[in-house]
Amino acid sequence: MAHNLIRVPSILETALSHPHFSTLCQICQRAGIAPTLKDGGPYTFFAPTNEAFLRLEKGALDNLLRPENKVDLITLLTYHIIPSRLPSNTFKVGKIRTLSGKRCELGRRHGRLCIDHAEIIHCDLECSNGCIHTIDRVMLPEIT
Repeated sequence: MAHNLIRVPSILETALSHPHFSTLCQICQRAGIAPTLKDGGPYTFFAPTNEAFLRLEKGALDNLLRPENKVDLITLLTYHIIPSRLPSNTFKVGKIRTLSGKRCELGRRHGRLCIDHAEIIHCDLECSNGCIHTIDRVMLPEIT
C-alpha cells in the first residue's frame, strides 16, 4: 500500500511561493543566505513584506545591495532569523538572540505581537525547517 506523503517546503521554498516576499527572497539570494534557509535550521524567520522594504529610508536598500556592503546585508538578514523554531504560542516578552548574534525585543504594543518596531501581521507559517512570521517593517540592527 502506497502512502501519500505531503512534502512540507523549507523556509526558502515557502517564501519563494509567496509574492509578497519577492524582495526578501531576492536579497537573501544576493547575500548568499538562501541555501541556509533551504537546508539549515530549525529557524524562525521574521519575514518583512515587499511593502516593509518600501518603508525603508530612500536609498537604504540600494546601499545595502552594493558589493562592498555584503557583510552589513547579511547582518541585516540574519537579524530577522532566530536559530530555533519559535511558534507564536511560545512567545515571551523580552530580548531574544538572533542568528546575527545581536538581540531583538519581542513584545506587545496595543495588544499586538511585535518584534523591535515591527508588528507581526501573520504568525506561524509552518516550514520543514522552522516557521515564518510576517512583519510589516524591516528590523534594523545596529551595524558597526
